[in-house]
Amino acid sequence: SCRRVDGVAMALRFEHVFAVHRHPEWRYIAYDVLKQMLRSPHSGSFLDTLLNEIEEVDAFFQRLDGAAKGEQLATFAMLNHLAVKTILQKHAKIYSSALDSQRNAEFWRRLCESVLFMSKAITLSRKSSRQVCEILEPLATLECLESSFVAPEISEMVPKTSRLRIMTWNACAISFPLQIHPLKFLLGLFLGRWWHDACYDAPMEINNGSAQLRYARQADYIRHAGADLVLLQEVLSTSMLDSLMLHLSEEFDCTYLRCHPRIPSMVLWTCFLLSMGALQSLFLQILVPWGRMRWFCSDLFWTWLLVALCLSMSLAIRWRHSIPAHFLFGNIAGQLVVLRRKNCEAIAGLQAESFDHFGDLQRSRSEVQATRDRPSWLGVFFNLRPRGVLRVSVPLEHGKRMTVLNTHLPHQSDNTKLLCDLGSYASKFAAKGPVLLAGDFNPLPDVCLSQQLEPLLQCGLVSADGLSEQNCTWDLQQSLTRRNASTPRTMQLDFIFLQDQRNAELVEAPAMPEDDVDVSARKSLLEIDPLDPLDLEGSLLCSTKALEITVLSTAIVDREKFFRSEAPLSDHFGLRTEIELSG
Repeated sequence: SCRRVDGVAMALRFEHVFAVHRHPEWRYIAYDVLKQMLRSPHSGSFLDTLLNEIEEVDAFFQRLDGAAKGEQLATFAMLNHLAVKTILQKHAKIYSSALDSQRNAEFWRRLCESVLFMSKAITLSRKSSRQVCEILEPLATLECLESSFVAPEISEMVPKTSRLRIMTWNACAISFPLQIHPLKFLLGLFLGRWWHDACYDAPMEINNGSAQLRYARQADYIRHAGADLVLLQEVLSTSMLDSLMLHLSEEFDCTYLRCHPRIPSMVLWTCFLLSMGALQSLFLQILVPWGRMRWFCSDLFWTWLLVALCLSMSLAIRWRHSIPAHFLFGNIAGQLVVLRRKNCEAIAGLQAESFDHFGDLQRSRSEVQATRDRPSWLGVFFNLRPRGVLRVSVPLEHGKRMTVLNTHLPHQSDNTKLLCDLGSYASKFAAKGPVLLAGDFNPLPDVCLSQQLEPLLQCGLVSADGLSEQNCTWDLQQSLTRRNASTPRTMQLDFIFLQDQRNAELVEAPAMPEDDVDVSARKSLLEIDPLDPLDLEGSLLCSTKALEITVLSTAIVDREKFFRSEAPLSDHFGLRTEIELSG
């Protein structure tokens, strides 16, 4: 039967046995060093040192196996086995509030299976002489070993793997220029309607039948893509998002940040409504003799103005669900949204952290973003609804967090400076966990793709498809795409970039803004509260293995669904990549 001893007595008994029975020329676990590291937090990285010790001792054991006697080999394996067990018990005792018996048992099982001297320790002791068993059995019975306490943070050291599918998709709020005949379009405006070509234009009103059919088809496209994370661009407002989530809410949740309309947007929309009201009033003046309307007011000008104001107010109410109104007054920052599949076990949730305008990412206001001139209407476009990057924190089953960055870059412009700032912005989060950067990058057609995106690669980001240009997300054969100077051919506009978590001790991340710095990261080791799991996580940040990302596949999603006549989906194909997270 197994003789039970308390932790203190067991530790003292083990230290005595470890000192008496170790071979002076053999390599053992540095038990005294590890114990001193637990007592003095400033002496180094405990977990990294422990793993290094286990690796070196296991390598020595493999060289020793077959060259040493059975009793010596058994004693060596059991002593080191118990050294690991005892030091882990001490570590767990310090962080006792973080115990998780199920995860501890799983860690110990996997450790005993993966480390040779630990897996053979008990078997060798049973096959050895009675003298070896009498020395070691009080300390190393199977029951005592299997009940070892290991903090969950240490169990994270055993590599875990999980797979994620990620899709980025520009949902296309408006296809410009419209393919409907200009005279028909203007006639529709004059009559208070936003007409469009049903086959070659995206609907111009959110609440009409064709738009709702399109949102249903877009939801079906997202659902059948099989992605766990979906990064959407050109989602103008919560009304548009609600129409989409009406079909997705049971399977997905979403996150985004809100914004407020800008004064220039209000001024522009008001002027447009007044102009249309004035034109309609002028048309009424032609159709209806003013003599019949003098009962409004004796002065014809004021009569005309009053009618124009009434018509403008009527248009404002009628057009409140139009795409132009939602573009100007939409309340989703950057028109960027991230969806998460609810049944994905690898992701615990979503939390939108910040939205940064591209102007805020620039190193200085004096730096000009584009080297080629942008059309003036594009300048107005970006001023009314500034683009930027949405940062979302995604907790993973590994106990770590992945930073997801969703973005939509300006088109018809050289974004080199912007990509430099975006790469620096993304890489500063790599010390805290893996980083995913995806979206519509709008590269120029006449410049080598690898050259344009080189600033991101220099910051440590890696393209999921290797910039092979095989995944052309912009296809001129589909109905919503337009051939122009920025997109003269079928090409790839959407990309997914990844970056592994980097060891914070080896790579110094760029300085973070004060609001982005984790509170626990600023504390010294002496200030860490061992009863606080968040403080414990911060204290182990630099001593745990980095979470690595492996790209398994990258491909276009369901290209054939874009070639149906009714309610065209978008002018972009979705790009999906499958990755494996390990660490």
